[in-house]
Amino acid sequence: MSDGPRPPLFIVGCGRSGTTIVYELLCEHPDLAWFSNYAERWPVFPQLEALTRLRDLGAIRRSPSRFVPLPVEGHALWNRCGPQDARHRNAPLTGADVDAEHAQRVRDFVATHVRYHRGRRFINKNTRNSRRVFYLDAIFPDAMFLHVIRDPRAVVASLLAVHWWPDLPLWWSEDRTPRALAADGSKPEAVAAEHWVRSVERLLADARRLPSSRNLEIRYEAFTESPEAVLSSICAFAGLSSSPRLAGSARRRTVTSQNVKYKSQFGDEELRTVERIVAPLATRLGYRVEADDGLGNGHAHHQEGFRLVTRD
Repeated sequence: MSDGPRPPLFIVGCGRSGTTIVYELLCEHPDLAWFSNYAERWPVFPQLEALTRLRDLGAIRRSPSRFVPLPVEGHALWNRCGPQDARHRNAPLTGADVDAEHAQRVRDFVATHVRYHRGRRFINKNTRNSRRVFYLDAIFPDAMFLHVIRDPRAVVASLLAVHWWPDLPLWWSEDRTPRALAADGSKPEAVAAEHWVRSVERLLADARRLPSSRNLEIRYEAFTESPEAVLSSICAFAGLSSSPRLAGSARRRTVTSQNVKYKSQFGDEELRTVERIVAPLATRLGYRVEADDGLGNGHAHHQEGFRLVTRD
């Protein structure tokens, strides 16, 4: 391939679907450059990306020290180069939100970080980008997208368990938080289930408009069962060379499915609420959902327990 700019790779998916572990392992590939925790902490100094070269030393890469350079989502960095109006920083974006100046600013920003990193192409996982596929496509017309999908019941259970979920501004609810929606009478598990449906529906709709050569869907369940095989398929899709370092990292890291946790986390009524909401989409995706009651019209999330019934 050419030594010129290479197409960036964006990992997308609903939060808590396994996107982070896929991202962190792929960042072990020596050809890939990513936003680091140092650049995120001091976003005015892209030169700090040079510290990522320390990871070429195996002892440092495997060290548990908090000072080791690590890949991050880069919210502060995207805020710096992306929409300058704070009201748009959490919003879904499309190609209509990009003009030539904006696109060049983002491309230059990313290219600077890649240069100091000394990688050959950019990779990023940022949850906000899951609702910005065609915004990114307008900036990087050759960008490639990797969509990670997981059993929605496990996703919902995981969302409800993390500390940041209650106060997360929800893009599909005018930035209202799960805490605010619960105060208005919505069941917490219903809000989280709705979030999964909205996020995955949007990504699937976007995928239908992308060439298959630039969009790959993987399942969390397949990844946790055979991480090396799935990582190899991702590398083949993205045109990345085989990497002993990546394969070694996959073997060393404990990758196990956490899907069984939802069965003990939910009571029967909570699980029925979640399954009523996710059933139509989950069934289409091949997941066996016991509460699939034939509501295949995409509107099962307007059931009792969730009060926000308007759609985009």
